[in-house]
Amino acid sequence: MESRQALNLFFYSITTKPFRVSLGGFTSSGRPLISTVVSGMVTFLVILVQFQSVVRGSAAVVTASSSFAARTHTPA
Repeated sequence: MESRQALNLFFYSITTKPFRVSLGGFTSSGRPLISTVVSGMVTFLVILVQFQSVVRGSAAVVTASSSFAARTHTPA
C-alpha cells in the first residue's frame, strides 16, 4: 500500500507543478514537447514490431513455398 501512496503522490506532483526545461538558455520546453516525443517513440516502436513480424511471416512463406517447389519439381 505504501508504493501506491508514493505513486499517487508522484502523479499528483506531476499534474500540479509546471514542468519547464531550459536547454542551455536557448529555448525552454515543457510537458507538451516531452509527451509528443514519447508518443512518437512509442509509435515508432509499434510500427517497427509490426514490420518485423511481417518480415518474419513473409520469410516463412518463402521458405515454405520453396520447399514445396523442391518436393514437387520433377527433373526433365
